[in-house]
Amino acid sequence: MENAFSELKATQIACYLLKRSGGTVNYTCLIKVMYIIERESILRWGTPIIFDKLYSLKNGPIVSETLDLAKGDIQGKIWGSHIQREGFSVFLKKELAADDISMAEQELISKLYEKYKDFSYSDMLSEVHKFPECVKTNSRIQISYKDIFSKNGIPEEKAASYLKNISFL
Repeated sequence: MENAFSELKATQIACYLLKRSGGTVNYTCLIKVMYIIERESILRWGTPIIFDKLYSLKNGPIVSETLDLAKGDIQGKIWGSHIQREGFSVFLKKELAADDISMAEQELISKLYEKYKDFSYSDMLSEVHKFPECVKTNSRIQISYKDIFSKNGIPEEKAASYLKNISFL
């Protein structure tokens, strides 16, 4: 099941979160909130928003390709025109309309931003380590959609249906 990562939607979400945060935020906190958004979309609707690869790392779960963009490890076609990294922070360079984000997705993103906007770096790390799919590791362990479903109590039949639908997207 290889779905294409949506750099456009990832950038639209990051720009929205950065704008709401005053234009700058610690990139690890941004990545954790984006993981939470992706995770919640998977749990609520059975499908991700940005189709990023998910991993557990020492500091908790991440959206991998988005992290690579934020750190500058890969050069995207869209991200760098709108977001810039300096040290451990990312800055909004140029706004990007969330035209590809559905209204339901926008409501979810806004709700989760409100919930986590005042979390410190250490609070955010503590929070994401509570997720049942998060594996304590000193390396990199992939988190599958199936892991998210099964470890969060989604019945096997429903998870199988979600996974089948995701494979067609």
